[in-house]
Amino acid sequence: ILNRYDVDKDVSVWAQLPLEDGGVTVLGHARYDAKSDSYYNFERYKP
Repeated sequence: ILNRYDVDKDVSVWAQLPLEDGGVTVLGHARYDAKSDSYYNFERYKP
């Protein structure tokens, strides 16, 4: 996606897993830092 489009803003993608009680737990996210042109692979969320 980053090669196909001229991305000039920071982008974060969050992954969530639904729980049996109807809530959601954030597992982690991947992000792109436009200023440094750096991609950070999936990072686990730690509460």
